[in-house]
Amino acid sequence: MEAEREILLQIDRAMARGNDLRYLRSMLDNVQVILEDLLTGNRQWCEEAIPRVYIEAAKFADEMVGKATGGFGAIHQQAVQVLAENTFNRLESVRQVIGRRAEDWYRQYALETTRQSIIGYKTWKQVAAEYRDKLRAHGITGFTDSRGREWNMKTYAEMVARTTTMEAHLTGTANRLLEHGHDLVKVSSHAGSCEKCAPWQGKILSLTGRTPGYPTLEEARAEGLFHPNCRHAYSLYIDLDSEIEALERKGVSVRDDNDPRADGKAQQDIGSSIPVESISAAAKQGIAKAMSEALAHGLRTDTECLLTIDASTGQPVYEQVNGAANYVQFPAALIEFLRRADRGSVVLVHNHPSNSSLSSADLGTMAGYDSIKGMFVVGHDGTKYYVGKKDTQLTVEAVLQRYEKFARQYYDEYYRLVKAKRMTPEQASKEFSHRVLESLAEELDLEYRRWDTP
Repeated sequence: MEAEREILLQIDRAMARGNDLRYLRSMLDNVQVILEDLLTGNRQWCEEAIPRVYIEAAKFADEMVGKATGGFGAIHQQAVQVLAENTFNRLESVRQVIGRRAEDWYRQYALETTRQSIIGYKTWKQVAAEYRDKLRAHGITGFTDSRGREWNMKTYAEMVARTTTMEAHLTGTANRLLEHGHDLVKVSSHAGSCEKCAPWQGKILSLTGRTPGYPTLEEARAEGLFHPNCRHAYSLYIDLDSEIEALERKGVSVRDDNDPRADGKAQQDIGSSIPVESISAAAKQGIAKAMSEALAHGLRTDTECLLTIDASTGQPVYEQVNGAANYVQFPAALIEFLRRADRGSVVLVHNHPSNSSLSSADLGTMAGYDSIKGMFVVGHDGTKYYVGKKDTQLTVEAVLQRYEKFARQYYDEYYRLVKAKRMTPEQASKEFSHRVLESLAEELDLEYRRWDTP
């Protein structure tokens, strides 16, 4: 944008001098200096931004897998180099087009002023005014790409930057996941998706095509996914059934009898019964699947994750958000989505490594957004919880006050049980949180359920 403003200023000054061709020629020289500065800036951006985004994506993949390779080997360096060079070449093509446009403008304006002066019916000031109007309307930098689309310098540069940094993120994620031995990824979902991308939201893709039964990443791209300016990304997907079958074929046990998380309750079928009367039968299967995915993520990483589900259909309406050991940070885009979504249109699903019921923070979140119908939680021992709104209008202040009241009321009782070694701290935390929720739900007229507890 700065380069475009400087070029237009140079041309405007040249036209103010009339048909002074020597001054026009010096204007062209000044434009070339501006374009050379632009070229230097382009290269610096490509050499700094692309590797940084790629490395961040590789770290993101490490976090999803739960371990780091600790390296940035030749395959990654080569990928970064290719991405940076491709980006630079695309921006360089803009510089070349701008240079040619300036040359074309110079020739046309010079010929026009000469022709009009010979014919005698227009002055050079009139010609200059007409050219100024054209430049204000269309700019010197407009050009048409190979598909016939028209761009100006600002929009094209933004498109290249957005698209190539996303490509660096996708490539860094894919290469690191493959390095860890994973081939499947899940496409993100967001509201307002374009027609090309909508069919692929939430779909599972094979990065290489080596996993049968799944469309490949290249097939999705061929159908239009990850187009220029596309906002979609992907994250690790674990096909638990396939991995268990593969391990069993190798004679490897998939259970650790000494690990309490390996309890049979922890791996529920997708069709598990959800005893929540206000949730439709159509939505329950999708919600149960989301709970299984949240549990699988938790057992694999010992961290929480959050899934946002349509309360009527059970389908994901926002991409999975991964968190830390005991919380999930809501991204700004999800907050905006929840603010805009219809009243009672979504349920949130997440996991609790501690196996406890919903926290005060969970309840505050539910009360803070009219769009949230309720929240499901699955503990790592397989215990499941649900709390949902009825017709009562909730406020964050009322929910937190009631939670604090019942927490103070019951705390000493469970503290004494732990001191007497009649309960472990984990057991006490689980039962304490459940009892608080029971009392809170009764007082605030909320729907609350706990099931599948060992």
